[in-house]
Amino acid sequence: MKFTYKNIIEIHEKIAKNYSIDSNYLNINAIKSIVYRMNDNFNNSDIYPTIYDKAAVLFMRIIRCHPFIDGNKRTALASLSEYLVDNNIVYLTFPSDIRFSVEIAKIHSNNISDSHILKNIKRWIMFHTANSNDDIDIIIDRQLSLIKTIIGVAKNKNRPSMIDKTFDYWYATDIYPYYTPSYSGLEGIMQELEMEKVFFKQVDSLIELILKVGRK
Repeated sequence: MKFTYKNIIEIHEKIAKNYSIDSNYLNINAIKSIVYRMNDNFNNSDIYPTIYDKAAVLFMRIIRCHPFIDGNKRTALASLSEYLVDNNIVYLTFPSDIRFSVEIAKIHSNNISDSHILKNIKRWIMFHTANSNDDIDIIIDRQLSLIKTIIGVAKNKNRPSMIDKTFDYWYATDIYPYYTPSYSGLEGIMQELEMEKVFFKQVDSLIELILKVGRK
């Protein structure tokens, strides 16, 4: 299925409904330009040749072009996930994605080039995507290990506030103080990740089918 600007609008409309935010966009041409940019070519060669390159452009452009009145970063994350799934790649989201999208939005083009930003976004995307069922376990275990390390260091140094600060940092509560995460602290995130591992094992055959189709 071809990913178009209409997909981005539909994704934003769902987010607007779920979060009760304004569903209007500021400029339809800005939304169209995001997809055009993904598929840019020069001398009949794609400027962004891989799915990961195009996904990075999609994510960055939604955030930095700010085509919607509200919910641009959430739309960027959801669009990224849907685009990768459409291309038979499993993308695993984590709470720190929120902070990452905020940091991308804060970057000024005068200070850093788009190519450098895209390179880092691509690396981040590849760090969160799976090409096999084993990859899914590795990615989730890596996140679990990080959280366990943070909790362990906080307890060893008797600094319980370190856990809350990490949680707040990931969820960017300094930017969104009104945001109420569905998780209860880092322990809640760990429980959710463990549940995700069970879920992915239960739908193991479906995930493998998606990945196999992508490898053909």
